[in-house]
Amino acid sequence: MTVTATDDGLPPLSADDVFSFVVVGCSTLAITNSTLPSATEGAAYNVILDARNSIAPYSFAVTGGGLPGNLDLASGGSLTGIPTNSGDFPVTITATSSEGCTVSSNYVLRV
Repeated sequence: MTVTATDDGLPPLSADDVFSFVVVGCSTLAITNSTLPSATEGAAYNVILDARNSIAPYSFAVTGGGLPGNLDLASGGSLTGIPTNSGDFPVTITATSSEGCTVSSNYVLRV
């Protein structure tokens, strides 16, 4: 696209420049992990979350529910630790793309 800027001076001055841009729709952002693998109490757990269909890098956060004790989700998508309690843990994880698009997925992590 070519953009022309013109002032209102006498005589008017103008300048042209060519710009290109990409339109990104937030509606296609998705977390690629459909489920979280089961964990074992007292054993190391390491899952990498990822997203697609938007502009990376993505950041991840727990936005609902909660993780079992001693498991943490890093903003880069690493879910790691050694779970210290067993049960079913409903958790909502939200991914945010670099341009601010967000998507959330609900999981149940079984320990």
